[in-house]
Amino acid sequence: MAADPTVVLTNDDGIDAPGIAALHDALSEVADVTVVAPAANQSGVGRRATREFQVHEHDRGHAVTGTPADCVAYGLHVVDDPDFVVAGCNDGPNVGADNVGRSGTVGAAAEAAFLGHAGIAVSAYDPVEGGLVDFDRSAFDDAQTVTRRLVDALDPRALTESDAYLSVNVPTRTTADTHLRLTEPVHDYSLRVDARDDGYAVTSAFYDPLRPDRDEAVTDPVGTDRRALADGDVSVAPLSVTTNTVDHAPFRSLEDEY
Repeated sequence: MAADPTVVLTNDDGIDAPGIAALHDALSEVADVTVVAPAANQSGVGRRATREFQVHEHDRGHAVTGTPADCVAYGLHVVDDPDFVVAGCNDGPNVGADNVGRSGTVGAAAEAAFLGHAGIAVSAYDPVEGGLVDFDRSAFDDAQTVTRRLVDALDPRALTESDAYLSVNVPTRTTADTHLRLTEPVHDYSLRVDARDDGYAVTSAFYDPLRPDRDEAVTDPVGTDRRALADGDVSVAPLSVTTNTVDHAPFRSLEDEY
């Protein structure tokens, strides 16, 4: 009988967040789990790393005074060659190319992939409240099911041999019609800068059908992450860490400068 896979579990909401407790409970049924998570909230830091931090023992595992990327580095130091690095569960969706790059949850999975390990980032989305809700423990039930199935069924080499990681977004209210969809991030992106009495505020100028306070039709194409969530499905986006260069031809004249 094959041994259970080994998992380093982290997040960006902090080691005391209910989302990481939910995934720990779920993954412990199918894997050997070690929690290495930020001691405090590190949302929105992407792959930023401090590289100098302290580690404190915690009831759930190791609390790191650094970023999710720092946690991945320390996790790979604590656990010898884990099968998976799982990040989450985030209390809100991480969809769209612009948000994926900023997310500390997704950043942890990307850091794992850069270091040659299978990374999975998991985020939860409430189809009634959108991202504007305080998630309690029960809100992560469906994310638990999806994450457990992925770790139990997926060969980590499917990710490591492709220099890839998964960005997974799970509705908190699934139905019998909910399906798992392979997707790619939406690439539309625009910002608006508004003056206020005390400075400026930057907000999205593009529509967002996942916002319950906006009455906007869904125009995202089928096959994108945000469209999958708008349709009530689970979005699984396999993303690459490979930084490919574009065609050099338009820039060839720059070589003549030196």
